[in-house]
Amino acid sequence: MKNIILGTWQVGGGSWSTVNSWKAYETLFCAIDQGIERIDTAPSYGDGHSEKIVGEVIRHFSNKALKVISKVPPDMMTRAKVIQSVEGSLTRLGVSQLDTLLIHWPAGTMGTDPVSLEETLRALELAKSSGLTKKIGVCNYDLADLETIDSLLKLDCLQYAYSLFFRGVEFGVSQFAEARGIELMGYSTLAQGILTDRPDYAGFSTDDHRNYVVLFAEKYRPHIQRMLQELRALLPQGVGLSNLAVSWVQSRGVTPILGLHTPDHLTAFSSGRISDDVLLDAADVISREFKAELGKRLSLWGDV
Repeated sequence: MKNIILGTWQVGGGSWSTVNSWKAYETLFCAIDQGIERIDTAPSYGDGHSEKIVGEVIRHFSNKALKVISKVPPDMMTRAKVIQSVEGSLTRLGVSQLDTLLIHWPAGTMGTDPVSLEETLRALELAKSSGLTKKIGVCNYDLADLETIDSLLKLDCLQYAYSLFFRGVEFGVSQFAEARGIELMGYSTLAQGILTDRPDYAGFSTDDHRNYVVLFAEKYRPHIQRMLQELRALLPQGVGLSNLAVSWVQSRGVTPILGLHTPDHLTAFSSGRISDDVLLDAADVISREFKAELGKRLSLWGDV
């Protein structure tokens, strides 16, 4: 479990209609007991609620060297607001320094105002040099922006959606990271729950974010169902689909972020990482056609 990052979007509530926040809270405790060392959160997860819960958990495990990753939202991209955002995160978390600070989405997305990329990067650099965070990085920027960022600032890590069913980073972003020795973190490793033993395609409330996730679009459902059948046919006795999905991401040199909703979800990974290259390669082949169909897109949201 040490090579997995625990995601806490679901702890914040709001966007996940099918998640019991108290179960998610319990899952945090169980995951740390089983060896999780890094926790991913953000101010936008439940309007700061996720960070507060993570802070409570960190205080409970004060004897463990837990590392927290948090983010700056796209409406806080000016120099002053970046610092204001990270200081707010530190207060909610009850810590003096983050392990990693990321720009969550580029300025101008999510209906926000555009801000000079250089101004945002200099603020990120200031957060690191002043000791507010050990490492810095960005999420969800396109490859052209990454090239610009690389000319202005040295990044420690990147974070993008990545799974067997969503491979847009393989059209340049993963190569960019590898060439520069930058850690690449992948969120939605289980494809928003599709790559589990109990995929859920329907029954979301109107405010559930999955209504807008491309993987739940009707036009892709037959292809996804076919891939799921083929992947399950590969599985040896005692190996779950979610373990295969996570192990495949790890085999690509990407650190998986898992948003586990209940403690029993942890049992899928109790047997450890799958190292069978034949099995992992077969899974890779099954998803290649869908990779080509989705193409270079880096955002899970839209076109549903």
